[in-house]
Amino acid sequence: MNTTETNILTTSLSLKTIGFGLFGTILFGAFAYMALPTREISVEGVSYETGMIIVWMIFGCFVFFASACFVMLLTVKTFVLTDKSFLIKRPLLFLTKTIPLAEIKSVVEGDFKINPSHAGRNINVYSGDKTIIELKNGKKIKYNSFEISDYYIFNGELQRVRRNIKTKNATDTYTARVNKYSGYGWLIFLIVLTLGLVYALIRQRLEK
Repeated sequence: MNTTETNILTTSLSLKTIGFGLFGTILFGAFAYMALPTREISVEGVSYETGMIIVWMIFGCFVFFASACFVMLLTVKTFVLTDKSFLIKRPLLFLTKTIPLAEIKSVVEGDFKINPSHAGRNINVYSGDKTIIELKNGKKIKYNSFEISDYYIFNGELQRVRRNIKTKNATDTYTARVNKYSGYGWLIFLIVLTLGLVYALIRQRLEK
């Protein structure tokens, strides 16, 4: 029995995931620092206790979003595809999960969007695709084109390898809707905003 595996494709780290995770952590961390109630706060018409509760709630929200961005950064993924399995790696956590291709029951693709609402309007931050892999044991694995670099190349190779397992030397006609620049505009805006806020905070500290 042949146990050797041939490496077909290794995806690189997603710049979008790293960018939004890193600069989101810094941005919301800076807001949390600014909102930290280090002194007594009084607001006209509001009791001291109520004012402090509001301040701590605002501080908690910024800490929550900073933590969520930090988790996004820590869990950044790369995929390794071989002729027998694919590996999901989280290099910053030193974790690896192996999924044998023979255990895959189905692969389904669909739309993936990041479009938060503000003032009744949807803001289109990112538009792409997602994949849901169902295993024979009933478990599901989900990933999308935002968090996986080379998503479309990986899915094309995965389809081809799976088809070759079923029918030797078969060809695949996988068609991808590639929008590789989606999300980068908002990432640049986030970077500029974060750097501007950090610069303002540092300048303020130096002037004291």
